[in-house]
Amino acid sequence: MRIKKHSNVKGVIEMIRGEYNARIRILAFKRDGVYIYDENEIKTEFPSAGYVFAPNLFSEDDYKVGDLLEFSTLPFDSPNGPDEMRLDVKVPIKTAGTELFRIDEDILDNPLALDQVRLKMFITEATGNFYIQNYSKVYGPFKLSGNEVIPITDTKVHRFDKIPPIIAIADKLYLLEKPTEIVARIDCSRPAELVSWFKKNLKSLTLPSQEIQQLLQQLDQAEIADLDSAKFARIKKLTESLLLTRQELELLSRTSTTLAEIFTNSLQHLRDELKAEEIEPYEKERVQIQVECSRLTQANKQLQLELETILAQKEELSNEVDFLESNRIRLIKDIKIRSALAETTPEIIPNTASEKKLFTFEIQSYQKRKQAFNDLSTFISTYKSLFEDGDLGPGEGKKALFQLRDKRALLCANPMFIRLIAMNSNNCNLFIQQVEADWIKFESFYDNGLKQCWQSAHNNPDIIHFLLLEDINMAAIECYARPMMDLIAGIRNTLPGLQTCWPQNLWIFGVPIEKNGETEFGIPLLAHSFRDWGAIPIFANINCELGKDDRYLPLQALIGHDFEFSVSINVFFA
Repeated sequence: MRIKKHSNVKGVIEMIRGEYNARIRILAFKRDGVYIYDENEIKTEFPSAGYVFAPNLFSEDDYKVGDLLEFSTLPFDSPNGPDEMRLDVKVPIKTAGTELFRIDEDILDNPLALDQVRLKMFITEATGNFYIQNYSKVYGPFKLSGNEVIPITDTKVHRFDKIPPIIAIADKLYLLEKPTEIVARIDCSRPAELVSWFKKNLKSLTLPSQEIQQLLQQLDQAEIADLDSAKFARIKKLTESLLLTRQELELLSRTSTTLAEIFTNSLQHLRDELKAEEIEPYEKERVQIQVECSRLTQANKQLQLELETILAQKEELSNEVDFLESNRIRLIKDIKIRSALAETTPEIIPNTASEKKLFTFEIQSYQKRKQAFNDLSTFISTYKSLFEDGDLGPGEGKKALFQLRDKRALLCANPMFIRLIAMNSNNCNLFIQQVEADWIKFESFYDNGLKQCWQSAHNNPDIIHFLLLEDINMAAIECYARPMMDLIAGIRNTLPGLQTCWPQNLWIFGVPIEKNGETEFGIPLLAHSFRDWGAIPIFANINCELGKDDRYLPLQALIGHDFEFSVSINVFFA
């Protein structure tokens, strides 16, 4: 089948490809003026799976995964992936979709009027204009104004019985097409708008002042359109909210028994509202003030007791000062005598066994927090010369840091690479320790860097922590690091000694002894011992001359991305 160019295509950004590219899932396309939503036809028109490739979509515009877009497409000259169509970058891209809220409770005041006050119970935020689906009908368009749901213009919305196809993205619903077949106009006036409208209609009635009792009869006999009759029906429910004077309400109440009952009930309702809105809050505030006064009184008594204690201590100290001053000469002579006796006392030989053990780890702190990098990709792009190596395949070097999201321990051939990452992150505490040949117990590793780095990571949860363990095969890692390896494998939950879990801001990098010619120094690495570890690609050369950037790398950038990369660890066992 020949693939042709398409206009008026609508889709959703579903995934990121590479650094700035996107992959868009097609939701609908237009054919002969009609949108097609059938998945099979979409896959046929946009092989092979109903997607298009969008090059450099994230390089300039602020798009994100989940956005709905309208665009044009072109066939690929030579596809570099599963998609045979690509986004036409020469045609402007538009946002698509109108948000739809589904309410499964009654929101009608009467068949031609919505209960506008009730709508804000269901809708508190929206990205723009929107429609509401209530059972089998759709109403709109609406917008949010403050905390109120109101029509886009005037006081009316439309009712549509035919609902366009609904698209679900994440937890939200959208219409890719706006409904067009209007069935009826529906009133959505706010209470204040209803009152204003009702007063205007009262003034338009030509009744002599002495014949006000004929008001209801004239309203019943007037030719009122359907939408206005709906408003009159709502007015009867809003009598207590009408901004009429008390005299006007009393005058109206005399015209019928029904209005007299409404007037009486309205006054009682207003009394209850005033009590709830004005009196009760002040009463609650009064009680709170009384409680606070009682607390302050108790605190004042406590302070008085403390002051009395301090004054008593001051008096006692003053007496001691007076005693020392009055006996100063005698005390000086006594001290001289004691000093002479001390010179004849034999020298005490220090106990060398109590001297502290030598610690061989070093801590390097790189903290310079100003502006943060937006994400991990930006950090890697800034220092791309550190990640590029001619001996590696394209993009292989960039995988090094992305895997830190899922790996807590990694093998690394060059410790300088880790140190440069720590330095240029401007947000890292780097612990460096080498394995000794006599490490046969976990205590050796625990006391030489692991405990200190572990505690620092827990105490500083926003700072990245790297523990660089050099010469990991100088001794058997199965001996000195078994609890740590159990934590990585999910066998243990906490670190012995500290009894805390692995902090999310700590990574351990193991550097094996470098092989030198025919002779190999150190214990061989066993592949099954490192099956849960990650690996840093082996770089032939490390570029140490990097341009400095004052931005810092936040912890969330290392663990909050969506990229899926893996690096083969087998090269360390070849």
